[in-house]
Amino acid sequence: MNEWQPIETAPKDGSKILGFDPSLLGIVIAQWDGALGWYVDKCSQDGLGFECMPLTHWMPLPNPPKGE
Repeated sequence: MNEWQPIETAPKDGSKILGFDPSLLGIVIAQWDGALGWYVDKCSQDGLGFECMPLTHWMPLPNPPKGE
């Protein structure tokens, strides 16, 4: 699968996905949390935190590059 899918079809098992956030017009790496919804790890001056995102579409993460 390499096309954007509706967010309603995304896995909600805690795995990371690529998500599209229309409010940022950007692509983020997100995870589902039943209490929070879709969230994104972020760094801030206060340390590591999280931010809930209004995602509309998703794709699986690509495989990492192969080592030599």
